[in-house]
Amino acid sequence: MSLDVLFFELRGRRCAIAVSAIREVVALPALTPMPLAPAAVRGVAPLHGQVLPVLDIGVWLSAAGEARPETPLYRPGRDRVLVVEASLAGEAAPVRAALAVDRVTRLGTVDEAHSRPPPATPAFVSATLLDVEGPALLIDAQRLFDQVRKAVQAAGAS
Repeated sequence: MSLDVLFFELRGRRCAIAVSAIREVVALPALTPMPLAPAAVRGVAPLHGQVLPVLDIGVWLSAAGEARPETPLYRPGRDRVLVVEASLAGEAAPVRAALAVDRVTRLGTVDEAHSRPPPATPAFVSATLLDVEGPALLIDAQRLFDQVRKAVQAAGAS
């Protein structure tokens, strides 16, 4: 079975996400920080009359003990984000968020035979894809949103 993906880079890691989960690639005009939010939530930004959370999943992909960068990963108006959508259990409508990335590299199609099991963590990485450019972590949008939801709930409880 083959899968159409968008490859991108995030904090020096090569990643991919299913094209079916992406609604658009866009530069957001503004970012409002969320100081008490978990590290993965950089803030919120307006897009097409909606306010979307801007996620920095690099905090979960970074090596253990690696410090959070002093400067934000996302610079409004210059950097691109992937507007990602996924249906979650218990939600009437699909959930949408903007995923901050360092660089979008290309579209591609990968064969399931060219993948291997994912690393143990984070849970939203569903496989390691292999193609001519090397390995890439396959991000599962549903699992990602579930992990962000749990992090937000944990932050609210403390």
